[in-house]
Amino acid sequence: DNYLLLADGVAVKVITVADPSHPQEVAQYVRSLFIPDKVRFYEGKALVIDRDRMQVAILELTFSTATGPELLFSGMITGSQFIHFVDVAMQEHYIYLSTGNSLQVYDSQAVSINSPILTIEKGSYYALKITNNLLYAIGNQNFQILTITDLEQVNRTEFPLLGSFLVDIDVEKEYIVIGNFLAGDDLYLFNHTYPLAVEKRVWPYIVLPIGGVVGLAIPIVLIVRFRKKKTLHS
Repeated sequence: DNYLLLADGVAVKVITVADPSHPQEVAQYVRSLFIPDKVRFYEGKALVIDRDRMQVAILELTFSTATGPELLFSGMITGSQFIHFVDVAMQEHYIYLSTGNSLQVYDSQAVSINSPILTIEKGSYYALKITNNLLYAIGNQNFQILTITDLEQVNRTEFPLLGSFLVDIDVEKEYIVIGNFLAGDDLYLFNHTYPLAVEKRVWPYIVLPIGGVVGLAIPIVLIVRFRKKKTLHS
C-alpha cells in the first residue's frame, strides 16, 4: 500500500510513499529495447506496455528482508505490426489487452503465453477497467460492459455515446465516470447496481463540464460529493 509504480520511458520504478513528503525510489527494472510507457499493477504483478505498443512485459513485485522490493521479469506478450496494445487489465490469472478494434485475453499460467485464449472482435476497445467480474471498456463512441465470470460465455452490453470521443474510464462503487474530449471536454457519469441485470440498471446520470480531462480519480470524488449535496437539498 505504500508503493507506487512509475513507467518513465526508460525504466519501471518502484517509489515508496510511506512518508508522502519524502518519496524515494527503492527499485527499478530496465530491459534492453523495451521502452516502458504505461504500467498497471494487479495483486503483485506489474503489466507494462512498451511505447511502440507491441510488447507487454509481466513483472513480479517481490520483497525480501535483505534487499527490499524487487521487480523480476516473468514473461512477455508480443504483438505485431498489425496488433498494437493500448491498455491492459488483469483479474485472477487472466490478462486482458485492448488493441483498438478487439479485446484479447491471455492466460498468464499457460505454457505459451503469447497465444490469446479468447479474442473478442465485436466493439471498440481502448481504456479498460475491471471490478466485480465486470470489464468496462471504452472505444471511439462506445461504452461497453462485459461479464467475465465465465470466459466460455462472455456477455457484452454496449452503450453508444454519439458525438463523443471517449478517452478514459474509472469505476468507484456504483459510479462509472468516462472522460470525453468532445462536446466541451466533459465527463459522463453513469450510475448502476451490479452485478444484477447490468443492461437494465445502467443509465446516464449527469454530464459535468470540466474544461479538459486530465485524470479521473479526483473528478470521481467531486462528482460523488456533488450528488450527495444535491440529494441533501432535494
